[in-house]
Amino acid sequence: MTRVGGVADGTDRTFQADLLMLQSGGGLDGAPLPADIEADFSSDADFASSEYILDESIMNAIEESERIGQLTPELQAIAEPADPPDATAAPTGFKLFGKCKDKDSTTTKKLDLASPIDLGKPKDLGGGFSGALSIAGNIQGSAEADLHLKLKRYAVFGFCVPYGVKFVDFHGFGSALVNYGATLNGVVSFDSSELKHPILDVELIHPTLFKVTFFIGPIPVIIKVSLPISIGLDLKASLQGSITSNSAQTSLGTFDYTCTFSGCNGTSSFHQTGAPSSQPITGSVSGHVQPEPWAEVALRAALYADDIAYLQLGVRPYLLGDLWGFFGNDCGDANADGVFETVSGLTFDLDWQLHVNARAAFLKDPEKHPAKPKDLFKTSPFHLLFKDLIGSSAIQPMLVGPSSAPVNVGQTYLGKMRPCWPYDDKVSYDLAWGDGASSPASEDPGTFFSAGHTWTSAGTRTLALTALRDDHGRTLAETTRRDVDITAPSGGTGGSWTPFLNRDVPSGNGDFETLADFLAAGLACANPTAIECQTVNGVDFKAAGQVYTCDPTVGGVCQNANQPNGQCLDYQVRFFCP
Repeated sequence: MTRVGGVADGTDRTFQADLLMLQSGGGLDGAPLPADIEADFSSDADFASSEYILDESIMNAIEESERIGQLTPELQAIAEPADPPDATAAPTGFKLFGKCKDKDSTTTKKLDLASPIDLGKPKDLGGGFSGALSIAGNIQGSAEADLHLKLKRYAVFGFCVPYGVKFVDFHGFGSALVNYGATLNGVVSFDSSELKHPILDVELIHPTLFKVTFFIGPIPVIIKVSLPISIGLDLKASLQGSITSNSAQTSLGTFDYTCTFSGCNGTSSFHQTGAPSSQPITGSVSGHVQPEPWAEVALRAALYADDIAYLQLGVRPYLLGDLWGFFGNDCGDANADGVFETVSGLTFDLDWQLHVNARAAFLKDPEKHPAKPKDLFKTSPFHLLFKDLIGSSAIQPMLVGPSSAPVNVGQTYLGKMRPCWPYDDKVSYDLAWGDGASSPASEDPGTFFSAGHTWTSAGTRTLALTALRDDHGRTLAETTRRDVDITAPSGGTGGSWTPFLNRDVPSGNGDFETLADFLAAGLACANPTAIECQTVNGVDFKAAGQVYTCDPTVGGVCQNANQPNGQCLDYQVRFFCP
């Protein structure tokens, strides 16, 4: 609860008496209300979701009138006739004291939206980000603001005496075209891979669109509708990096919401218009940096002043930046030669997204204690661009499979993105077999896809696996190539594969699927020209991530002692017998 007073600007009436602001849900304990008025509030079904402006002098006069047995002169001047009987209700007789019906009052204003979004000189940032942010743009459109209030009245000796105003809701609707651009540069120096840091949340200006002073009964009400413009930066990062980005986007749409201090209901529809504009993006990073600069243009309705009570609807476009970098040799073996390549990557991904949100505050200064926005609506992310900043070898996919194969024998190869690839969107691939044929594929980036092929003539074939694009819209266009020797088996091109054989389980010293054991059992030939080794689940041994020997003259051998976790998987093998 707080008190306000002053002069009713623009009218010939002034108010000097204190007004009490009573917050919804705050309870009545400690409020200086007469007992009968407090009982009136207790019976108000909307008390938990409304804010009130109460005239303390009138409430004291009501208490005095009850004490002396008649209306005081002050109340006689403002008393209204009692409510007519409700024809649908049972007769209750003459009401001396108690509740009178609330009276509706709505203030409506149409207005044009035309305001720049301009941070001016770059804003220096802190909180783990050493750098600056510049934002510029504008908003155009039209809107209508309706503020719905009700006059609270109390029955005293058969008259209805107005003593307060109840806030009901704020209705804002219209259309807007928001053009927004942001330039960000600086160095990140914190690790917050799970939590976004609000590096900046600043209200730049809030020009008053209109101000209305009026009386509901004897109660003065001042309503100020303004257009606050705020800018900010949310940042999520792991490890360290630097970023410079410059991008812009335009959004067009409509909004229609009715808000109370407990929430908003309504609809929005915004979409990206035109082609995005951008300039070169540079940066360096070891890890992941995701800057999200934003600007917000809002329609705010305040009672008396912003620091007493206000509700606002805001349109907030975001530019969702994502800078990813990697350097090292622990990001997979792309060409399946048994050696993990040293690779590097530096990419920047940029999306656009528009949020419509609401803020509400009671007895809080919005500049010193900004209310947290609550999303009412947001568009799906709209992909603007993806840039490979250095020709990243870490984008090249992994291609796993045998390095040699007999002619006329089907072979299976596996492919996926390297394990350091940071995104989860499904990737589209094309696997060229080196003989004019190719196989398309699509799979989650961390999951191997499989594709099979049969070569009909001997020779060296160069396989080329290209990661084309992902479902988010990133164009990758990176290729891994490797040679495969297609051989004619000894004694001609004839021959056949044995079934997959599995005589051992990975207990004791490991898993041993040797040629000698299968020869002794009569399951293999003495001179196989090729071998395939895989887990019992069908994963090629090169993709299983273990130290493994796969040789047609030996068979398949896995020793527990050579594995990082001390335990081999269960493998199976097959031999090609001429």
